[in-house]
Amino acid sequence: MSNVIDWILEEQNPAIRYRTMTELLDAPKRSAETDSAYREIWEAKDVQKMLARQNAHGVWEHSKKEYGVHTSLRYLNAFAENGLRRDERLDQAVRYAIECFAQGKPMDPGPGLLWVRPCLAAARAGYAGVSRR
Repeated sequence: MSNVIDWILEEQNPAIRYRTMTELLDAPKRSAETDSAYREIWEAKDVQKMLARQNAHGVWEHSKKEYGVHTSLRYLNAFAENGLRRDERLDQAVRYAIECFAQGKPMDPGPGLLWVRPCLAAARAGYAGVSRR
């Protein structure tokens, strides 16, 4: 098992390294080593590409019909899955998603269960208890 842990702690993927340290090895979320890995997640090329696609309103557009809701939830889920926590770069998109949910805006392509995973991811990222305002 040690070989597997050593392998996933390699520096090629800071998100996997960070989550392994904090979730599997119980390293504190705030230490020099975990802080370094966490910063590297935000600096990662994939994360920077996702942030660059965010529009001026702080959301990611999907279509005119579903203005940002579906895609924004998927992006927020991706950020949380990468181990990223609450951050001002994501705040507006979370507020928008909460507002859409509160208004009962339909999700493309189907039932409200599609909200569950992104909502859990947002809560895990530190957005539990955020109000619409």
